[in-house]
Amino acid sequence: MGERTQLLVSYQQRFKDENGNFTTSRAALSMHYQWGYGRVMLMDAMSFAWGLQNTTPGQQDIEGDWLARWLTKHANCNGTLNFCSPFTQYHSDGVTPIAPNLHETMDYVFYASDNNDGYGHLEIIKDGQTYDTEAKLHLYDHDQHAVSLADYVTRGHGEKYATQEWQEAYRTLLGEINCQICE
Repeated sequence: MGERTQLLVSYQQRFKDENGNFTTSRAALSMHYQWGYGRVMLMDAMSFAWGLQNTTPGQQDIEGDWLARWLTKHANCNGTLNFCSPFTQYHSDGVTPIAPNLHETMDYVFYASDNNDGYGHLEIIKDGQTYDTEAKLHLYDHDQHAVSLADYVTRGHGEKYATQEWQEAYRTLLGEINCQICE
């Protein structure tokens, strides 16, 4: 029931070990939005892009459940972790789930999600040495085809809430936080 969207948040950070070799730690989790059409998921994507670019976890954190904790405690988050169930285990705070799968993919999100209004994929790639960050937002319709921002909000029945003026402002704000929208 409702207008359902999902956002996959992928975080990668490159580290140099004691021998000078580079390794990459990755984590990827998806968020579910029960009434996420229009601009709801998009606003979280922008907030996550900004917040994750200004966060530098350690390698052990990334390989642990740091991303699940960060996403569920993020002040502006409107979604919930996508693949939690009544059988999900929680941390001692009773609120933050222990993520069962820290390496979700878009193929898995497409396959396993209940979606009727579109998907997003936010990629954050950070160099652990220079802290340079690359951020990209990809959007898909509910049939899993890559779409532009305008197509996303139209196909997801959200054009009433994401007007042309709003879309222009959104693109500008993404540009200001160095997040590229892939259209």
